[in-house]
Amino acid sequence: MYPDLWFWGVPLEGVEAVAEHGAEYAAPFKAELVGATNHRCFPVWCSARDMLFGLGEERIAGRVQRPLPAIYSLELPEDDAGRHPLRREPVPGEPLPDPLYWREALTPFDDHLKLASKVLRRPAANLLNRARQLMDELRSEREWSADAETRLRTQLKDAGLEFTFHRPRGQVARQAMYCALSELFDAGEMSPGVARFLHESLRPYDPVLMLTRASPRPAEVLPIEGLDSYGHAGPAWVADLHSKSPRFTAAVGDRMVVGEMTKLRRLAWELPTVHVHTAATIGELQPGEDSCLRYRLTNVKEYSSLVEGARNVQHMIIMKEYDGRDSDCGQWIAFNPEIARQLGWRLERNGLFRWVDVQGDLMAETIWWKDGTLDQQPPQHEDEVGEGWLVVMGGHAIRQVIARFGRAFRTIANRRTLTTEGTKHDESRRTSGELGGL
Repeated sequence: MYPDLWFWGVPLEGVEAVAEHGAEYAAPFKAELVGATNHRCFPVWCSARDMLFGLGEERIAGRVQRPLPAIYSLELPEDDAGRHPLRREPVPGEPLPDPLYWREALTPFDDHLKLASKVLRRPAANLLNRARQLMDELRSEREWSADAETRLRTQLKDAGLEFTFHRPRGQVARQAMYCALSELFDAGEMSPGVARFLHESLRPYDPVLMLTRASPRPAEVLPIEGLDSYGHAGPAWVADLHSKSPRFTAAVGDRMVVGEMTKLRRLAWELPTVHVHTAATIGELQPGEDSCLRYRLTNVKEYSSLVEGARNVQHMIIMKEYDGRDSDCGQWIAFNPEIARQLGWRLERNGLFRWVDVQGDLMAETIWWKDGTLDQQPPQHEDEVGEGWLVVMGGHAIRQVIARFGRAFRTIANRRTLTTEGTKHDESRRTSGELGGL
């Protein structure tokens, strides 16, 4: 992630991930962490300082103060991105096209920069323009152009390494954003408290999840149905979604599933894919109402405080949406922590979003599973890959929720997609019913 920052062969993110299991694990790297506190990259020095504080180092030298570059003092015109239409996402195998205008080069981190400018109460145009300047200072455009990405793809393919990678332009844009944030801090334009907020919101990975590994696929998550023996499907298979019973995982073992986020794909040429999203709620939802509470730009350490307030108990499931972080599990679902708090449960350190009652009995937790990789390309006609998240609860835990808050319902959203002869077919269906089977 930071190619120039390795401690004795260990990357910074690896040190930070291990330190999440005990601050003492960062002790062998103390001298290197002290040196990293003046690094140009915003999350590098923020993480280094956090780990040093965890080791009991309270007297950490301040960063070198530097004046702001002149561009921050200019009166710049409002952002003109609205004059340029958004271009389609490149199909798999195509490089990211060269930007048509200056701000497009910062995508997708232009929105992150706008968030930072709002928090800092500074004009967004200055921060965006400075980040674009920094892209050219960090690397020549020849190193992050469409041609550069094509060369990288060819190099990986020739080595037999056809897997997901970071686009060169996106990597440079993110580094430029972090360097701009460091400039603002070093000029006294950002308080330590604001720096911490932006660090947690815009950090490139979730340290808690860096060493987390998925479980095997539960037997209760059934294969895709309705395909022929070679995994082929047609438009009729997609449309057939509306005539079939809703697909969802009702239970894993003796525990009920109250939240599910599953994606399955058959590696035939058409890539028939099913998506399942289910979430339990207190009371029935109104048409069009979201079945879970959604969050972005957050991490696992903030999970327990994401939902606060006695009124926020209708949704039993919260979702962390994908926001560009590099952790393998960049999107997850979990039990609503506000409901757990009101029931007197406590969050365990071990496991994923694991809640226990005062006796230590398991009430709710999340299961993350993987079966292959969804980025794998066809044809492997007999192979199915998938990934999913399941929030599971025992019957006694669900009864506590219902007794305290009222009747529970489960909303099920099913979707099928495939591509034939360059045309994508896509159908969705949403149903709901009372949570039963206790």
